[in-house]
Amino acid sequence: MSLTYLFGQHNQKHVANLVGKYAVISSTDGVCVASSNHRQVGQKIDLPKNLFKNKNSQIIKLGDQFHLALSLKYRDRRIATLLLENYSEQTKQYSPLLISLAELSISQYFNHIQTNVDSTDQFILRIISDDEPNIKELKAKSKILGINPDTPRVGILINLQGFLEKSLTLSPNPSSERDDIIRKWKRRIESILNGFFTSGNDIITAYIGEDRFLVLKAVSSESEEVRLGIRLQQSFNAIFGPLTDAGATPVNVGFGHSHSGISGITDSYKQARMALELGRKLHPGRSIYYFGDLGILPILAENRNVKKIAYADQLLEQLSSGDLYRTLEVFLQQGLNLAEAARVLGIHRNTAIYRLNQITSLLGLDPRKFEDAVMIKIALMVKHYL
Repeated sequence: MSLTYLFGQHNQKHVANLVGKYAVISSTDGVCVASSNHRQVGQKIDLPKNLFKNKNSQIIKLGDQFHLALSLKYRDRRIATLLLENYSEQTKQYSPLLISLAELSISQYFNHIQTNVDSTDQFILRIISDDEPNIKELKAKSKILGINPDTPRVGILINLQGFLEKSLTLSPNPSSERDDIIRKWKRRIESILNGFFTSGNDIITAYIGEDRFLVLKAVSSESEEVRLGIRLQQSFNAIFGPLTDAGATPVNVGFGHSHSGISGITDSYKQARMALELGRKLHPGRSIYYFGDLGILPILAENRNVKKIAYADQLLEQLSSGDLYRTLEVFLQQGLNLAEAARVLGIHRNTAIYRLNQITSLLGLDPRKFEDAVMIKIALMVKHYL
């Protein structure tokens, strides 16, 4: 769950009136979502790292003022920071009460915008949220829903920025109207994709919370998957432009490779999510991000060494020749200096160039290019040390 501007303002006013102090509410990444000073909204607040490592309240200095910082949680997950200016011992002694009141308001807010998840949404959410899903039970459920889990599917994660706040939070009526809004957007997304990809309309669309919809698009072959990826990127505006016209601004999309099976649905989602989240940080000017373009970054983001080792093995197994492997190692050790690498290896410069050309052809990465050299170097380190 994330904290929206509207809720932040509502909660901030309650707290400010209660304590009679300048109050600020920031998101977990330090962006001000509500403040007694409206000009501060949207600005980054320089909060210390590990602010609430051991406590729910801390005294911090921002500028020339001391603030009481309070951690606000929802369902045991920290979602915001409440800052009160002009710290005093009297203010601090009310910390537990202030936290309780603010978190009660948070709970009421999220209960208000809670929707009745339909069967498909519930099914997909259960799969992607469960670390150890009951495969047998989920397969039985998939039959009831008419979903074939063995069909390879590409995960397409669509982020409609502001959907939660603009379409759901502003809805004055209870969950029934919000459910209708979600169903309309799901139908709109399916209609757009089915209209653009006319061959094979096997699509599962699920609203997975906040601003995100997950589409699982069936593909019948590897070549169809490649064509799908190319068209998604080349025709982004033509495909997703209608969503912008319908009020979603901006639209960002992440997608990955196809996977099959119950666990494959999770893999498809994870790749799409990682493509979206890492892609937006690496290429903030783009609107669509492909998992395959991230190189080794997703592997490094994983905590599991097995995946890192598998990546290194898959990349370096192409170098069956000991001479090529040794040339690659020395070239990287010499800081991509061709002349020095040739000298250390005791070979002619032209021989070194020939070997590097062979390495580039085999790996699909050119060690003479810095970005490619970094990926190869990481793979070598994983191979050596893990």
